[in-house]
Amino acid sequence: MNWQKLREARRREGSYLLRSNLTGSDPAQLWAFYLQLIEVEQAFKELKDDLGNSQ
Repeated sequence: MNWQKLREARRREGSYLLRSNLTGSDPAQLWAFYLQLIEVEQAFKELKDDLGNSQ
């Protein structure tokens, strides 16, 4: 077993890695953008489900 890789994996457990083309931005602002994106995607999903159920 590779103990070093196991330690690294456990250290990152529960963490997110966000990739962005926005350079020089505050990490907190990038996280806020990500949370907004999740909310918008959820709203579209719910609207899509509503349209699908209305037929």
